[in-house]
Amino acid sequence: MKGKIKANTVDKYLLPIRKQIVDLIGSNSSVVELGCGNGDLLFHLSSKINQGIGYDNNPQLITYAKEKSKTLNLKHISFECSDLSQSTEAPCSDYSIASLFYHVMPKETAINLLKLQLKHAKTVIICGFSAPSSSKQSFLLWLDQRFSGHFKNFKEYQNFGYMEGLLNSIENLEYRCIDTFDPVIKIYCLEQLDKLSY
Repeated sequence: MKGKIKANTVDKYLLPIRKQIVDLIGSNSSVVELGCGNGDLLFHLSSKINQGIGYDNNPQLITYAKEKSKTLNLKHISFECSDLSQSTEAPCSDYSIASLFYHVMPKETAINLLKLQLKHAKTVIICGFSAPSSSKQSFLLWLDQRFSGHFKNFKEYQNFGYMEGLLNSIENLEYRCIDTFDPVIKIYCLEQLDKLSY
């Protein structure tokens, strides 16, 4: 039920952003998505990629994604329930994606997962919250996050400089920032100048 509710609310709001991310992915590529939720982004990518795997720690959302994948007969896309905060390895892929994911966890966990993404993918695409530019944006973002189960982690993310703060904490990392229709949500395409072993 939780996956269906998310599909009819949050996923509809984020659809234009998901389409922007789909446009950044090359054809016939492999994709790993961290924090995939109910699999919405991978379903949008399914006709474009040759392999996709989504990880999330919410069993209800993963069950929904697996059932939908089976119904649609998408054998090249799979989903796994996994506590990503404990991850030390990830499959190698052409792309690694994390969408509105890094603000829900402690900063050190977020930095470690970001390094893991950079180590195992040719291209990393992150969709994340950026610093609001008005008091209205700040209030709406606060309201969105205040009653979530991860508000403490969001505050740490906010105090560290939002997504840019996390990205700037990684040495030799260059990224480009792409605006979306929502002024506090940006897409970041990352490139490691020197592949370091983390």
